[in-house]
Amino acid sequence: MKKYTFVRPLAGVVMGLLLLTACGGSDSDVATDEGADETTTTAITDEGGDQTTTVPGADEPQFDPGDKPDVGVPDSETPTELRVVDLEEGTGDEVTDGSAVEVHYVGVLHRDGSEFDSSWDRGQTFTFTVGQGNVISGWDTGLLGMKIGGRRQLDIPAALAYGNTGSGSIGPDEALTFVIDLVSITQVTITDTEVGQGPKAATGDILSTHFRGFTTEDGVEFANSYDQDQPIIFPLGAGRILPGWDQGLVGMQVGGKRELIIPGPLGFGPGGQPDAGIGPNAELRFEIELVEINPEPPVDEEPDTEEPDTEEPDDGEPEE
Repeated sequence: MKKYTFVRPLAGVVMGLLLLTACGGSDSDVATDEGADETTTTAITDEGGDQTTTVPGADEPQFDPGDKPDVGVPDSETPTELRVVDLEEGTGDEVTDGSAVEVHYVGVLHRDGSEFDSSWDRGQTFTFTVGQGNVISGWDTGLLGMKIGGRRQLDIPAALAYGNTGSGSIGPDEALTFVIDLVSITQVTITDTEVGQGPKAATGDILSTHFRGFTTEDGVEFANSYDQDQPIIFPLGAGRILPGWDQGLVGMQVGGKRELIIPGPLGFGPGGQPDAGIGPNAELRFEIELVEINPEPPVDEEPDTEEPDTEEPDDGEPEE
């Protein structure tokens, strides 16, 4: 089995590339949707299949993107599988695996409706990359297919939330309910400045790359792997690098050069990298060269095992 050491040059900056970044209205009751006829409900099973049914929607809340939803006590049985209810269908782009999404949400305990978290109360949306394990698995699965402008309810069994350990005010084996508003989906802008002729990068590959990084606001270079003559090596799509890299390098060919314009949520997020002059949610530009896919791991130099010279010194007498 190949064994890699993922190289991290420019430690003060590039080490930050390996960190996942995520950031954490007025309160009012939401009116009843008298005109709704039905709500689509999808129960996602552990086997990955889905069962879609329709249930009456007259009592579902009407979506208002300016209002925090009043979740209340869920009226469904304690979920044993993920239950997805679109309270309002969105009309924008659709969430896929790897999408960087911005959401508002309210979370309550399913058993009694006790609220334990709300982005609305903090006055700040929450941004993360779907499918990277940054959130509970019920979110990673339950937001797939949701469209911008939509409002979705997730009834999440404990196994897809915090399990038998719980977290903070959430006790062990607690089923949870979230109502989530999808505010936006962020994408990377990709430009191939030089198309390579080698194999294409795919999720799961180990990539060896050189790069230069700039802030787009002022064009200042903050990192350059060429200066140290040392490429960085990382697994693509494993969340070990900036989300914008995981998203933007798929399909790139060996020998090619690609420019990525990475918006803040897919870069260093709200924390930025102050030591490198990168502010909160700063947009970044990278010039990336794909050197190799699945390179051979470096082999440690073997110690010198050459036998010492044991030949007797020449005493000057002729050989017989």
